[in-house]
Amino acid sequence: MKNGSLVALLIFIVAGVSGNASYFVDYIGVVLLAVFLHDTVALALGYFCGAVTGLNEYSRRAVSFEVGIRNAGLGLGLVFTFFDGLGGMAIVAGWWGIWDIVAGLALATVWSKRRTRKAVPA
Repeated sequence: MKNGSLVALLIFIVAGVSGNASYFVDYIGVVLLAVFLHDTVALALGYFCGAVTGLNEYSRRAVSFEVGIRNAGLGLGLVFTFFDGLGGMAIVAGWWGIWDIVAGLALATVWSKRRTRKAVPA
């Protein structure tokens, strides 16, 4: 199921971006920077909010992913359903999907290599 959902998301992203190639070329620099900064802030905010509220390390990581990773497939669906596939919006949602996969996998890999303290039962 995991591989099938990844393939479906990538097909959705490629379809959205390929139909709006001129927007992609015109605005890719701004879009890359905006999505990178937004995801970085969102992942950090989720993690540090978990820390401030006293959550254990595993819960902090879960909150970080929940806050930092959004549903790009849903975003593309909304763009094409309610906004007639406006090019700039499709490019942002498409790149967000790609970047969420890259950032999520990178962060999960880093965290999988770090040992955590055992959670104390409540």
